[in-house]
Amino acid sequence: MHWSILGFQKQKRMFDMQIINKNLAHAYIFFGEPMIGKYLFVSDLIKNINGRDVEYYDLKILNGNLEKIISIDNIRELKKFLYNKPFNSEYIIAVINNAEYMTTEAQNAFLKILEEPAASSLIFLVTSNINKLLPTIQSRCQNIYFNRHSDETVKNFISKFNFSDQQ
Repeated sequence: MHWSILGFQKQKRMFDMQIINKNLAHAYIFFGEPMIGKYLFVSDLIKNINGRDVEYYDLKILNGNLEKIISIDNIRELKKFLYNKPFNSEYIIAVINNAEYMTTEAQNAFLKILEEPAASSLIFLVTSNINKLLPTIQSRCQNIYFNRHSDETVKNFISKFNFSDQQ
């Protein structure tokens, strides 16, 4: 497998084995501190699952934030999308980035997707605050914790840059 993201060796090994053994779960929650690379990990993972970038017709991304909450209508659209057959890959994939911005109504609607999954769907929720997700959502997904990078990983990354030429 090819991983462009630094660190997260435990998660990489786990997903390498799941991909090789064709043993992926239906839904995952990636959680941990903000801005440590959870979303980038999902991007790499999707490429590894399919062996290439996924085309837009097999991938839907919902992004929540303070200005844009994820509504029940967004989840209803997502449900319709997930019940399509994959066009150019093995899976129909949904990514809900900043999943903590789903409204309670949206989360309840999302539970229906988790309870009646489409056979070829894969779902990734990315969050910095897993406690904002309903416990029933947490229990129906495989929860993957992303810890902060070690000092050694950060030092190795920084050492690749030559800052001595800058004044």
